[in-house]
Amino acid sequence: MTPRPVTIDAIIEDLHNRYLMLGRYLDNAAASEDMADLLLVFKIQAETASRLGRLLREQRVLSGKAADGLADAISATLDELINILDLPEGAL
Repeated sequence: MTPRPVTIDAIIEDLHNRYLMLGRYLDNAAASEDMADLLLVFKIQAETASRLGRLLREQRVLSGKAADGLADAISATLDELINILDLPEGAL
């Protein structure tokens, strides 16, 4: 049997599913009194989120969509800063 080719999309989907499973586990374990176990799962979830974010950024670069997304993100961030700092429109 020939192994399926591994794509970045498949890896991202698998990691995202695992991240969601960890979140459900944390929701269910929140009442647990074993804080050491809970903290370990929080750490794993944070690491998974970081890896997922890096993979999504790499996916955007490989797809050629990174430049558009970056410009949109910068624009949205500047708009948010204008609102937070209560600056006049176009101040940044």
